[in-house]
Amino acid sequence: MRRAFVIALIVLSLPSLAWAQDVDSLIRKGERQVGHGNLEAAHKTFIKVLKEEPDNSTAISALAQIASFLKNHHESVFWYTVYLYVEASYSGETEDIKELIEKEAGQISNPGELTVNVTPSYAELRMNGSRVGKGSVTLKTIGGSEFMVEVEAEDFHSDKRKITVQSTETKVVNINLKKIIYKGMLEIKTLPKKGVDVYVDTKKLGKDVRKVKLTEGKHLVCFKKKGYDRWWRYVTVQRDSSTFLESNMREQTRPDEPCTVTPDEY
Repeated sequence: MRRAFVIALIVLSLPSLAWAQDVDSLIRKGERQVGHGNLEAAHKTFIKVLKEEPDNSTAISALAQIASFLKNHHESVFWYTVYLYVEASYSGETEDIKELIEKEAGQISNPGELTVNVTPSYAELRMNGSRVGKGSVTLKTIGGSEFMVEVEAEDFHSDKRKITVQSTETKVVNINLKKIIYKGMLEIKTLPKKGVDVYVDTKKLGKDVRKVKLTEGKHLVCFKKKGYDRWWRYVTVQRDSSTFLESNMREQTRPDEPCTVTPDEY
């Protein structure tokens, strides 16, 4: 009766999309294997589905249920956690899946617990190749479990590490992703051409600088030359590209002014 329930869930959860033939064939093969009671073979088949479509909710749900029937409760917790993230919120099953996770976790003897916290909080976590959540994820598992944890977020360097959890251990891993420092090129043209001191963000770079690589964003550029008025502008440097700045300095009409201050300080 429970195996028939698995088959029913698999059939009901098939999406109404034109799937690639190989994935469709694997799903149907997995259904037949479940129907014949060959759960170990069905498990391998649905793993193959995920190699083709990592977020296939039908395969993920099937793997969670198969693991439960085989009394691999830690594996069931893992797959239900994956399902909770990739599908449950869309299908309105969030509370039901959370109850199943709690139920399966309660069947694990002397469980260990792994919590992974990530900064920034919108960073996405993968465990053993499957997406499990954003920001913070907690799993209960059997002792000796190994997880390959991968974390990614736009504009940050990714992080990948192996984490092992022992029986009764409560392990908390905090991962702070390092921000990627993007740079761009600032190309400078001055009139007069010679003898011009170049400052960026109040720091002197040198004389007659024509090109300088700067971090992405807004910078204060200032030019000084004896006998000419100070010239400054804010310029925004774009990542991985060149920004052009041209100045036409006026012969001195004001008292000498420094480039080592910002406009709001002057």
